[in-house]
Amino acid sequence: MIPLILSKKQSLIMNQVVASYTLSKPNNELCANHSRVFKYALRAFKPWALKMFDSSSKFQPGVLSGNLMDFGAFRECLKIKANTQYGQLAGQHCTIKIQPTENIVKKVVMFRGLSEMRYDKIKALVDGASIYWSVCIPDSCPIEDILKHFTKLIKTFGEGLDLEITLNEDDCSSIKNEPKFGRNQYIFSGVLLSIILICLISTIIDVVHRRKNPEKKTLFRIFSLYSNSLYIFNYNNNNPTGFNCIDGIRYLSISYVVVGHRFMMTMFVPSVNALDLIDWLLRYRSTIIIGGTVSVDTFFMISGMLLTYHSMNHLSKNNGKLNWFFLNLYRFMRLTPPLAFIVITHITLIQFLGSGPLWKHSIKTLQLPCKYFWWSTLLHIQNYINPSHLCLVQAWYLTNDFLYYLFAPFLIYPLWKWNYFGWIIWGIAYILSVAINFYYAWINKYGAGKLVSNTLLVEDYFTKHYVVPHIRASTYILGIGLGAIFHFTRDKKIKMNAVTVTVGWMWCFILIITTTIGNHFFQLEDHEYNRLEASSFISLSRSGWTFGVMWIVWACKHGYGGPINYFLAHPIFQVLGKLTYSVFLLHLSIQFLDNGALKLPIYFSDFSLYYKVIGDLVLVTFFAVFYALIFECPFVRLARMLK
Repeated sequence: MIPLILSKKQSLIMNQVVASYTLSKPNNELCANHSRVFKYALRAFKPWALKMFDSSSKFQPGVLSGNLMDFGAFRECLKIKANTQYGQLAGQHCTIKIQPTENIVKKVVMFRGLSEMRYDKIKALVDGASIYWSVCIPDSCPIEDILKHFTKLIKTFGEGLDLEITLNEDDCSSIKNEPKFGRNQYIFSGVLLSIILICLISTIIDVVHRRKNPEKKTLFRIFSLYSNSLYIFNYNNNNPTGFNCIDGIRYLSISYVVVGHRFMMTMFVPSVNALDLIDWLLRYRSTIIIGGTVSVDTFFMISGMLLTYHSMNHLSKNNGKLNWFFLNLYRFMRLTPPLAFIVITHITLIQFLGSGPLWKHSIKTLQLPCKYFWWSTLLHIQNYINPSHLCLVQAWYLTNDFLYYLFAPFLIYPLWKWNYFGWIIWGIAYILSVAINFYYAWINKYGAGKLVSNTLLVEDYFTKHYVVPHIRASTYILGIGLGAIFHFTRDKKIKMNAVTVTVGWMWCFILIITTTIGNHFFQLEDHEYNRLEASSFISLSRSGWTFGVMWIVWACKHGYGGPINYFLAHPIFQVLGKLTYSVFLLHLSIQFLDNGALKLPIYFSDFSLYYKVIGDLVLVTFFAVFYALIFECPFVRLARMLK
């Protein structure tokens, strides 16, 4: 390879480029040889060497706006191959982390004119902020040689700055290091294919049986895609329980959860204007997201209400007899098998579903907790065993819901049996749950309107408060109370005058709006932390939201829902409502994978994220149909056989 003849100025510039992007004096012999070949090939403008240089970062613009990561050209780098006298040379993409001190980060952030008080409020968003620089070098070069070279280079460029340069195995990718299928992957793939095959065979047999004898039910219907699709896509406007609005509330609530998680995912990935989040947090519209965590309490309330209503009806029909063991076994069978398939997929196959500079770190976030704590997830005890390493982050809800289901009879039975005494027990339980919530918020000095950050999932607020069953029980207890009221008034015609209905709806909207938009006041720059105010909001706001939703269910059931009931009870929601659990299980993994496979930083804006959310909802609902048909509906049918 003969270098091109360059002018003196060109040669000076080329020497700087070559010295920057090719490793100098690596300890590994093959790396040293390949680096020397790369150096001469780059000076000779060989196409593969130019691609290797082109794939590496050149200092990115907009750092003062939060554009901290340059991804380089990931796929271009990994496709590079060149035959040399030392063997084949291939591209390796590495992302180097350049972390300045907190003092430097603070100075950059303060360029936006923030006060000290405001900085303290948004510190969680910028804590640990680092610049990421991507380079493409020969795949024969070990991490130690790469880090040594670029540490020297970056510290030379950043002389006078206190910088920490790091690089580890997960920051580098190459074709030879791509994951390979092993025994576990083949076994689980075989199981999945077997289940799909069973569903297809059962469908054929079921269709044939239906033509010959439509009334005769066979076991093949359990796994029949045809029968399960009839269950999902069937709707009935004459629901005997009168809870026609529940499906609409469920699907809208899970959609709200998907929206919130998409915005949360945005905090975890690089964006070219990351510091615009500071301005966004001062807008009222941001509190729709920050305060949206109350949507989860809708599910707690509905779960407690339906369990109580149906259990009390059964107790009344069977002289106080109800097999609570089989009821809990039914719940376990209803929740756990569909969850198990997602957990095992995370353990065995998820690493094969994408690639990118962030991919290995994203996969570790999803995979390692499931590898070590799959058992606590499937036993629904992980919120107590490993709250800072949750397998399927959203599965914290299932732990709470299942434990509430187990202990609910201690409130349901006294309410059914002794009425007034039961209501006293119920009231004490509710007050105690709110008091416990307030106590933990008080002693830990938690701030209301907690900001989402990339460290939220390991913070004490999340692991020791947000996901803890005995702290979050109040809204489930409210659901039990509403279910009991519905049971005791099931044969009565509830009449309310126009004033009562108007006041009820007015308070409903006030409560729902206050508990979401109320978060805004805690984000204001001049708002000082007040321990009593914050603890009260944390412990009572979820109940406020739940009271609002309870009114919606109450009014709609008794004919005072008007257009709201017409909308929530629409047949489309009866279909979508049956997909809620599958959407719940699938959506966060899809969002994680989408983020992990990024090859470019995103641009943060409300429009772009809501545009993304619409895609999330369409995509996850589409996948949820197939997941429900194959992995959820069969176990729902099997669980119902236990009743």
